[in-house]
Amino acid sequence: MPTDPNQPIADHARTTLRLLPADLRAARALINALTNAAYFTEFERDSLLNAVQSAEAAYTNGEFDAAEDAFAVLDAFLLKREPLLAAKLAEVRTADERLLTALRLWLLAELNTLSAALAALQKALIEQAESHISALMPGYIRHTPTAILSCSHWLLSFFWMLARDQDRLASTIAHTAIMPLGSDTLAGTRLAFDRRALAADLDLGEPSPNSIDAVTDTDFAAEFLFAAALIGAHLSRLADDLHLYTALGFFSTDDSFAPRMQAFRLHAELFAALGTLGSVERGALSHMLITAADTLRALISSAQEAVELLTVDVDPMLDALDDRLFLPDLTAYLIERGTAPKEAHQVVARLVVSAARTNKSIVELSLEAFQAESSAFAEDVFTLFEPTHAAAQRTNSGGTAPSAIRAQIQQAMAWLVGAGLV
Repeated sequence: MPTDPNQPIADHARTTLRLLPADLRAARALINALTNAAYFTEFERDSLLNAVQSAEAAYTNGEFDAAEDAFAVLDAFLLKREPLLAAKLAEVRTADERLLTALRLWLLAELNTLSAALAALQKALIEQAESHISALMPGYIRHTPTAILSCSHWLLSFFWMLARDQDRLASTIAHTAIMPLGSDTLAGTRLAFDRRALAADLDLGEPSPNSIDAVTDTDFAAEFLFAAALIGAHLSRLADDLHLYTALGFFSTDDSFAPRMQAFRLHAELFAALGTLGSVERGALSHMLITAADTLRALISSAQEAVELLTVDVDPMLDALDDRLFLPDLTAYLIERGTAPKEAHQVVARLVVSAARTNKSIVELSLEAFQAESSAFAEDVFTLFEPTHAAAQRTNSGGTAPSAIRAQIQQAMAWLVGAGLV
């Protein structure tokens, strides 16, 4: 399929239009900073700010052509109203520092929005977990039933994946909140305006400490794309599990949550950015970030809806708890009573064969059949085959016992509070 030669131009136009509110905000703050440095008089400041306000109103009213570079349209708008003052403003900031400042301001707002959306999904996972502590289900590795889990334990596993994602977003926020304005082309501005005060006015943490680094640093963009790709991978895993468990009859939920393709798109954006990070055109990089943020926002929203609408059917889950899930506990039972590990595994293997020969489940064997293989077995061996007993043994932190899960829920809520997300 041939590539549309106009696509990069269209992407750039849409990108600058999305970044325009951030650019307008930066322009207002810079005008005030330059006035404090006597570059503009107060009268000139007011005139230029009025022109900026008119431009913002035109943008809000949809008067900026979405097919054109919005930054160029804004510049033409200001030059038409205040030719001398707009030209003086243009002389103070280069295209790179201007775009990178707008991109950082835009991305900071997106990062905070995405973090809040992830927190809402995390709270939905906690609320569901609180309701299903006693609901037991098989845990699967590569579609093979491997262990007995509480449904809550499975839900909370995604909370902690998202907690790590939140940490990465927080790190990206810190590295994004740096102001390039005042860097000029490479050597820094000749104007002695207060860069630190300007950064504070823009709610940025600090001005860039080195002008060369300021206009070449795109690390924050790569960090965001990496964080976004990992979030996409985690939500893709959630979707896979929901698909499996729904097909098995354990759950029902919103079946529109299918993020694999969106996750692949996020991964593609990441690799495209990393592969060309040193040479990628700034507008193309901005388009990658906007695409990733839009994709991720929709993905998180649909995941939250799927979790909130989740209903659990306990009976099919219990029916799926077959003999294989009890074998590790049976082996551990023998080891705890002095049997050597290798021999314990051999005893359990013989019991499996014995049950198969008589067309029985291992849980249906008699005590005599157990004791025929090992004198370590006693009456209490049959408690191992009770799912609630099996789950209740995992009381250590991070385990699937009810007491451990309640503690984990408290830990999860404390994590949200500590992160300032509730």
